[in-house]
Order: sequence, then structure tokens, then C-alpha cells
Amino acid sequence: MTIASGEALRDVDASRAVVRVDARCAADARSLRWFSAGRTVDVLEEIAAGGAAYVLLGVGRVEGDELVITASRGAADGSVVGQARVKARAVPLPHATVALPDRGAVDFIPNNRPATVQWAKAANTGQLYLIPLDGVYDVSVRDGVTTVQGQRGAGGFVALPRRTSRRPSSSAPGTHPGSSGSTGCSGSSTG
Repeated sequence: MTIASGEALRDVDASRAVVRVDARCAADARSLRWFSAGRTVDVLEEIAAGGAAYVLLGVGRVEGDELVITASRGAADGSVVGQARVKARAVPLPHATVALPDRGAVDFIPNNRPATVQWAKAANTGQLYLIPLDGVYDVSVRDGVTTVQGQRGAGGFVALPRRTSRRPSSSAPGTHPGSSGSTGCSGSSTG
């Protein structure tokens, strides 16, 4: 059993993790009980691929330096089947630039024309998306370029536009370097 989704982001609400359950236990993945930080976590989805099962878990808020997920039998014995752990890290602070084609970088959101928004992308951190703020500014994305335009009548000072982060999705489940775990299925102690 390993955490296939990679490092967890610390102090983010409604975090999710993908756990890879090896072939010898894959058939039982849906019936297992899952725990993290002393509480039960919900199974959101399960997918079988390559003989293994990939289980999407809603782990909630991750606090501390690592995410530990434990699976136990759902039967009356409740014995631990496996445990996986992965490093947790803080969400990197985003740095955004707002620019106008004829002026370069500006420190405001114009309301008379759209401005281009760019931000640095860090490896394995997901993707940032600029979110429109009703009554303040609109956002559009065309051909991979994000623009922002202030709404008429809106005014004030904003340090940075609001944004959110999402983990990248892949078409084929796989493991991520840095995750580790063990399983108690079929007498094996490694995953």
C-alpha cells in the first residue's frame, strides 16, 4: 500500500489522497476502513487499474510533517491491513504579475481593458487558477493566457487577486516518488 498522489499539502481544507492498494488486496479495497490522524476518512472513489486498486480518500485537513493513512479490515476483528505515509509540506506562496501590453507590469487591475496575469509554476504543486470576484473583477482564459479586468464602479486596494490551487490529474494512475507504505495482505510486509 502506497500513497500514489504524492506529497500532501499542509493546512489545506478538504485535502484528498490517492492510495494504491497492491493486487493481492485490491479486491478488498472497497471494504477496508480507512483512517488518518485518528479519525475515519471517506472513500470518495475507487478505480481498478493494472491489477491494483486506486482509492481516492477525503482526508480533510493535514497538519504536521507527514500524512499517515491506515487501512483496517471492516470485519469485527478490525486488524490493521496496511499503513502508508508521505511527507506533508506547506503550500508555496504564489507570486503573480499583472501586465498591460503597452505598459508592462502594473500594480492595479484596470477596469477599462483586460490585463494579462502570470504566475510562477512550481513542480508538483498543482495548478493555480484565478477566480473571479463578483462585483470586483472578471477573469477569462483564452489560448492558455489568463486575463483580469476590473468591473466598472469597483474600486479599492487589493494586494493580489484571489486564486485557488488544484492537484494535477493524470489519465493513468501511478505511484509518486517519496511515498512509502506497508501492507499486511497475504503475509507480505512491503507494498
